[in-house]
Amino acid sequence: SIITKMIKNQGFPFNVYSILYRACVCSISEYGSEVFGFGQFDSSFKLHLRAARAFLGLPKNVTSFGLVSELDWLLPQSQMQLRMIRHFGRLLNTDNKRLMKKIYLWDKYLNETEQITTWSSEIKSIFYDNNLNQVYDSQQIFEVKSIVKQLEESMYKKQQSLVENVCRTKPKLRTFVTFKDFESISP
Repeated sequence: SIITKMIKNQGFPFNVYSILYRACVCSISEYGSEVFGFGQFDSSFKLHLRAARAFLGLPKNVTSFGLVSELDWLLPQSQMQLRMIRHFGRLLNTDNKRLMKKIYLWDKYLNETEQITTWSSEIKSIFYDNNLNQVYDSQQIFEVKSIVKQLEESMYKKQQSLVENVCRTKPKLRTFVTFKDFESISP
């Protein structure tokens, strides 16, 4: 639908296209990811690449990570993990008598006793991977917007280094790597 609208309107500016992508595509593809969103799903990555290709007008045979580096959107896995953190913040704000909070406390107990790996361990690994151990360890209510912003910045940096390393290993991207500045968004 977004691609059709873009063609009909003879293109959109990048910021308009990004807003439409997040509002129309990500809201549907990430629905429920607060619960299951820790892993990487091939279908969401393909959808992400398709949206990027459509905006840039590139064919299907373009190298995926070269394409990802051009738009500088967070990968779907990172977007889903941010949704998990927002949900975690809502859980901490919830009254202990509510069912979802009781389930969370039970989940946390199973994780702490190392009986099984649970949703709480995934939340813990998101915080620990991004050097925000104190937020998870305190189990106190936190400012969700500021923590999500810090996580987003950390995830962008990791994504940039990942994309740069992958692009350097691809022989077809040797010229692209010499011109690409991985530290900034392309004009």
